[in-house]
Amino acid sequence: GRNSEIMKIARNVLEDRCAACYDKYDIIDRTFIKRDGSLYLEIHHNITFSYGGNKCDTLENLVKLCPACHRALSKNR
Repeated sequence: GRNSEIMKIARNVLEDRCAACYDKYDIIDRTFIKRDGSLYLEIHHNITFSYGGNKCDTLENLVKLCPACHRALSKNR
């Protein structure tokens, strides 16, 4: 299964911006601010987990995306 520790690390060390649209849109128009004051962003595997399995669970293979961009990259989109 997915490595929950690497996901926690990614949430803490990756910059709070969408890796796909950060220079095109105002982030607040694409997500929301959580109760703790941080932006809601989703972790995405550049090389899909289904393709590469556990070897894809590395910090170098993860990015933060806003929900709109993450949906656009989902299977069958």
